[in-house]
Amino acid sequence: MSRQSAHQQSADQQSADQESAVQPSAVTSHVFDRTAAERVMHRAVHLAADQELEESVDGISEQALIEAAAELGVDISVVQQAAVEERLGLL
Repeated sequence: MSRQSAHQQSADQQSADQESAVQPSAVTSHVFDRTAAERVMHRAVHLAADQELEESVDGISEQALIEAAAELGVDISVVQQAAVEERLGLL
């Protein structure tokens, strides 16, 4: 292997290492109980709100909320009910 080729491989590996450090590779197979999952999502929403100043996000669709809720085992109908209540100003 040439010196240049070895140097390029080293540079490529460093780049890959940096990318993996930035990407959310810390996702594990850990299973949260429902209460912990709610705390995690609640905290994530607050963290996202803090970042909105840097990355302007106008909102989240009802469909995205339903999909997130489904991952938490929340029935679609209760998400839809909560969305209706929000639109009516009841929350």
